[in-house]
Amino acid sequence: MTAIFTPTSPEVGRLVSGESPEPFDSVPGLIAVFSASGDLEFANKPVFEFFNKQHDALRHWGLGGLTHPQDRPLAVECFNAAIVSGAPFEFEVRARHRDGDYRWLQTRGAPLRDASGRIVRWYNLMVDINDQKQAEQALREIMERSGLQLRDLSSWRNLYAALGRLSRREREVLTLIISGRLNKQVAGDLGISEITVKVHRRRLMRKMGARSFAELVSMATRLGLTSL
Repeated sequence: MTAIFTPTSPEVGRLVSGESPEPFDSVPGLIAVFSASGDLEFANKPVFEFFNKQHDALRHWGLGGLTHPQDRPLAVECFNAAIVSGAPFEFEVRARHRDGDYRWLQTRGAPLRDASGRIVRWYNLMVDINDQKQAEQALREIMERSGLQLRDLSSWRNLYAALGRLSRREREVLTLIISGRLNKQVAGDLGISEITVKVHRRRLMRKMGARSFAELVSMATRLGLTSL
């Protein structure tokens, strides 16, 4: 996250005076502003709605029971390290929602500096990623039950990415050759020369990273293309 305000801007002036600038409240995320030393100065409306707490109760939410006990050490370490070093920070943490359940938040912070380079405050953006985390966990459980590993998921992603790099004609050639059609038959089906089929075949195998026709068929099977 990049700080977009200057120390003399009207938005910062309203923050100092305790007034909530409307642009912050309309942002689809939780925004908190901290002093150079790490004290909470301001939070936008979504923060108060998420926690259902008032400003004073949020001053030390990292230590006040609003952060999951397992995540608290990492959150405190990352935040304090940023205050000392002046470097932007980013981490994921579970925070207690107003309904009592913990939800995953991705939190990113960046310093605002004055003309001399001195840090005057910190801007922190938090985004609710709980649904994403639950989906990832569900996928892991499915993979564990089916005996798959995370490297298999990565391999699938690479295969789909390679498939997406094929041209429409290369996709057509691929579908036909893995169904058992010979080059001459593919040429007749598509109305092109056999030499052109061979060119497409070499290109698609190179794009897919297949070293042999058998490996190409195996890839196509994993992608579900053999049922087309």
